[in-house]
Amino acid sequence: MAKKHSDRGDGRDAKGRWTKDTSGNLKGRPTSVPDLDMADLINFSRFPTEITISGEKQLMTRHEIVWFKVFESALKGGITAQKYLIEKIEQAQMSREYLEFYLDKWADRLSDDPASVPREVVFMMETIMASRGPRYSRIRTRKGGKQKRS
Repeated sequence: MAKKHSDRGDGRDAKGRWTKDTSGNLKGRPTSVPDLDMADLINFSRFPTEITISGEKQLMTRHEIVWFKVFESALKGGITAQKYLIEKIEQAQMSREYLEFYLDKWADRLSDDPASVPREVVFMMETIMASRGPRYSRIRTRKGGKQKRS
């Protein structure tokens, strides 16, 4: 009696089909890549790196460099970067409006009855008030200083 499934040596029969009880994945499931540790990611993003912008070398964190590249891509017409930035800006505006609403509420309460406001809230309010000033970016897109006369 002839064998139903004759093996040609690689786990397949004469027609090239897998024989019974043979897998096409002989090495088995590949090992998964371990998840990135958040502490490592934070340390990596805070590491200062030198970058050249408009011919001038600047020292920035890797996190700042990534944001710079996203903005640069959006300004060059990258639709995906533009959508991403619009979404993030809207989220930031909503968060800021939410915080300012509660800041005003706590400020009213602070003026009426200062003892009823927790110390942590006063500290948070001072921090927010300090951040309300003008924000200056550390990223310069053009060389500063005096211009040469021609």
